[in-house]
Amino acid sequence: MNNISESGLRPNKTQQKISGRLTSDDTTQDRLDIRSYTDTARNLGHRPLEVLRSLFTQNPWQPPVPARA
Repeated sequence: MNNISESGLRPNKTQQKISGRLTSDDTTQDRLDIRSYTDTARNLGHRPLEVLRSLFTQNPWQPPVPARA
């Protein structure tokens, strides 16, 4: 589980190394939200760019709701 969490933060750490700092908290959160959305779509067999395109054309993809136990 740590590898999944750490791989999600890797782009932000790279940004920090290059610029010497992270961007604002809001921008960082936006990046993490987009990354989470596209990673979830990819894990469920969808293409991230198609999912983002549908998001911006007013037809957002949503992950399936888990069945109740």
